[in-house]
Amino acid sequence: MGSFILASSSPIKLEAIHRVYGPNNTITATPTPTFVEQPLHEGGGIACAVMRLQSIGATTNGITKIAIESYIEFNPDDGHWYDKVAVVLEVANVFAPRRWCAVGGAIKMPKEVNHLLETKAERALGGFKVTAGKLMVDAGLVKSHDNWQYEISRQSRVDQIAGVLATARIRFMSLTTMNSQDVAAMVRYVPDFPKHGVLFKDISPLLVPGVMHIFFNLCQKKLTDSHCTPHLVVGIESRGFLLAANLGTGFVMARKRGKLPPPVISQEYGTEYSKDTLEMSSYQRLDGLDVLIVDDLVATGGSMLAVVKLVRQLGGRVVGCFAPFAMQALAKETREKFSEEGVPLITL
Repeated sequence: MGSFILASSSPIKLEAIHRVYGPNNTITATPTPTFVEQPLHEGGGIACAVMRLQSIGATTNGITKIAIESYIEFNPDDGHWYDKVAVVLEVANVFAPRRWCAVGGAIKMPKEVNHLLETKAERALGGFKVTAGKLMVDAGLVKSHDNWQYEISRQSRVDQIAGVLATARIRFMSLTTMNSQDVAAMVRYVPDFPKHGVLFKDISPLLVPGVMHIFFNLCQKKLTDSHCTPHLVVGIESRGFLLAANLGTGFVMARKRGKLPPPVISQEYGTEYSKDTLEMSSYQRLDGLDVLIVDDLVATGGSMLAVVKLVRQLGGRVVGCFAPFAMQALAKETREKFSEEGVPLITL
């Protein structure tokens, strides 16, 4: 018998928890804010689930918090949108909460949804201001807003959630090593910071004892699997420094204007919310060296592509750019920019 807090008051989600964990448990349903009506992509689903957990606040040891969030994702291979589920389990820890995540339960939506999302759905931070289910009800494609999944696939909403929750429970019970979804679930999400319309990702919870080395090992494995073996790493101020310094090779800094002693070279760039300048020391050349550029997050790619130009000015060969996290809404456009520069973009 266990104690759980569900970050929702949804009867459907409660039923799914009882189905997976059994009836002899104490489950407290706690209403939480809806951060976006229809989360978009895996990253958006995980972020919204984590923000539900954050809104509850800290709990005592022995209590498991559960957040369940639906999201939609486009599959370019068949041209359909899919409805999926993200489940995040959280337990209290000394320094920061420990979280496990599972995603899945894909249900293919009708092709008509493509047009509905393009013409009827207003974009919001992390997704849309209206759910795909409501759009389909309004268009007469389905009858039920809450359980349209059954009308389309003969799989109920409870079945869909329970399947993903069971996977999360297995990972939690076996204390499985962190994967990329767990890393995304450990991040603290801060809406409208540093300005309105931006979802800030605070990686501090990944740097606590018992988690930090797992996170860095996961980053290193991703680079190894991508056959990226640089001579040195350039870290972008400031969180890129931490990542770059822990990847087991030489480390060079790319800093904001005025932070490095002369001589320096400079490159201006723009982000999704500001303009700035990065500089590198020109005291030491990088001729003939394979260079990896590292930051914690890639959004528009402005800062990383600025450093690509600086490294090339210093004679280095850029063999890749690595960021654990990417802003999903800009992923395609951003990757095209890196492709045009002939630089692989690697993310978790």
